[in-house]
Amino acid sequence: MVGIGGNRLAQLRQSAGYTQQAFVKAFRHEALRLGTDASLSVRQLRRWECETPPPLPHPSQQTVLEAMFGAPCTRWSSMFQTIACRCPCRSAIQKG
Repeated sequence: MVGIGGNRLAQLRQSAGYTQQAFVKAFRHEALRLGTDASLSVRQLRRWECETPPPLPHPSQQTVLEAMFGAPCTRWSSMFQTIACRCPCRSAIQKG
């Protein structure tokens, strides 16, 4: 079963022209560029795209995803709607 948030992530990935493997490679490249200690496997990406509800990414993964898609996660995916509540660093950024 495809989750609502995950389905949107898959749509964004596909519209950018990435296969799952290519997306993981681009994610690694972006994490290195940002100096962020974040990793992603094809298996994890598949979980984000297919599980209902999808697991939330770690804060460092959120940073990379936001850089790749050019928008805060909460704007493009309902799967991330609870991040601000669960992630103190995001709450501080939103308040500051």
